[in-house]
Amino acid sequence: MKRKKRIRLLSQLYLAVVNLGLLPLVLLFVFMMKEQLESNGILVTLIGAQAVRTQYLILWIVFMYLVVYLMYYLLKGMYLFDWELVNLFNSLRATFNVRYSLFRQPSRLDADRVVRDFNLAVKRATLSIWDDVLELVIPLPRTVGAQKMFDMQSDELRQRISLMFPQYAMSSFEQEGMTLVLVGSRH
Repeated sequence: MKRKKRIRLLSQLYLAVVNLGLLPLVLLFVFMMKEQLESNGILVTLIGAQAVRTQYLILWIVFMYLVVYLMYYLLKGMYLFDWELVNLFNSLRATFNVRYSLFRQPSRLDADRVVRDFNLAVKRATLSIWDDVLELVIPLPRTVGAQKMFDMQSDELRQRISLMFPQYAMSSFEQEGMTLVLVGSRH
């Protein structure tokens, strides 16, 4: 039960970090377009000068909301699961790396169903680090082909994680229901 809560919290925290990381790109795009539209006088004629200030206010509110959202999940994880801040950031970094390394591009233009199911399962993979335990949880996809893709990459993934965290001894993958779990314990 506690594992499910930890995984749900890590997934929400991962989403908050991704959203917060995308926000500067959106703000940069808005500011670039604003300069171009203001130089032509189109922006002021379309929405007025007061609306431009309102847009900046809305962007500032969204940014602050995302910062508060991120801080809420950080503090919630630290309170509920006694996480240290370093372990929490290491968990997020390792989750980014695992998801990035497992993600596969479809071979054809029309998205291959097996690869799509595999990538959907990869998006829900979480790696949580405690003081003495490292735990990678990957939900298995329903299609057999995508499960075979996981089986082919399981040894490589275990080696990659053991290289990322040499202080942990990794066990082999265990299947619990429709999830694969890799547990590592500190030497």
